[in-house]
Order: sequence, then C-alpha cells, then structure tokens
Amino acid sequence: MLGQSNSSAGATAIIAPRSRMWSGTTTRDRPFIKRVAVPRPTASTWSVVPGAAKLVAGLACVVHLAVMVRLWGPHQLVEVMAVGIVSMLLAAAALIDHAAQRIPNDLLSWGAIALLVAAALGGSATLDHIAVGVALAALPMLIVLLTRGIGIGDVKMAAVVGGAAGIVHPLAAIGAVFAMALASGLYGMATGRHRVALGPWLWGGLLASTTATTVTLHLLGDAR
Repeated sequence: MLGQSNSSAGATAIIAPRSRMWSGTTTRDRPFIKRVAVPRPTASTWSVVPGAAKLVAGLACVVHLAVMVRLWGPHQLVEVMAVGIVSMLLAAAALIDHAAQRIPNDLLSWGAIALLVAAALGGSATLDHIAVGVALAALPMLIVLLTRGIGIGDVKMAAVVGGAAGIVHPLAAIGAVFAMALASGLYGMATGRHRVALGPWLWGGLLASTTATTVTLHLLGDAR
C-alpha cells in the first residue's frame, strides 16, 4: 500500500490529477488532461518545503490539539490524540502535495492506522463515528473522481480526513469537505489558477471543521 498517490512506477510523464490540470474542455464540456512531468515526493521533497510553511503548519496543529484537549477533557484522551496525530500527518501530506502535486500514501496509511487504533481503544461508538465520517467525506469525492474532476489521492486523503473529523462528530466530516471545496474554489477564482493542490485545503478543512464543531458542542453542553 505504501507508495505515492496518482503515480505510475518508473514513469517520467504522468497524467496529472484532473482537478489540477483544467486547461480546456472537450466537446462534451469536460476538462481535458495534459501530460506533465511531476516529480515524485521523496525525502528531498520535504526538504524543499519552506521552513516558514512547516512552522505555521506545526503551530496550527499544536493550537488545534490544545483546543481539543481543553474542551474534551481527559476522559476522551485516546480520541483527541488520534485526531491530533492525524492532523499532524496530514499537515505533512498537505505541504508535500503543495510542493510536488502528489499526496504520499505512506502518510495516509499512518493516519488510517491511528484511526484504527482509536476505534479499537474507543469502542464501538468511536468505530461507528469513524466509519460514518469516512463515508460522508469520501463519497462526494468519489463522485467527483468519477466525473474526472480530481485524483484518487485526493479521495484517499478525504477518507482519512472524514475518519478523523467523524471522531468529533460525523457531520464534521461533511463540514471539512465543504470547507475544502469552498476555500479551494474561491482561491482558484481569486488567483486565476487552473491547478490547485487539494491536500492543503483538505487539511485546513479538517482543522476548521473539527475546531468549530468541538466549540459548538461545548457551548451546547454536548461535548463527548
């Protein structure tokens, strides 16, 4: 399972994720795809990510985790830590996606493992929340994938995002995907870019949705 999303081994020219290569339409009004050379994410890819970006992402993860711990309390420590670990892994995936236009499968795999551990330790209720979150986040992305709008790596990352958000509340998974779609769409229109890496926006959607949901549940006195 380890490898790189949206890649074909040994290829120097690949078909780029469709959401990132919208440079025209066919007679059926669908985006056509151009072949471009995109480097595989490697250890050196992480080294070229700006230090400022790493610092900002790290601080965002720390603040996010602090809010979760503060509002959830120690009785939900396993679930909180799972969400925090996944957010950190996806932060790295988002930065690499921005730099290399690829989402590393190994980071997604470790995120999925963290969710499985949380499900095993948290019981059936946590498992149900994770499963529903995965479904709610991944299904809309799968539909877009079938219409040739995004790459499979985006779908896999959305599934991990949905699982983590589902721990907080299943509806937070929908919120994360909606925030991603809205923010990335506005960014693309504002900058005139036809190639937008969705990884950073999925990660941002996870942080925004889980934080907002946690605060809302706390104010309503319904924090898990």
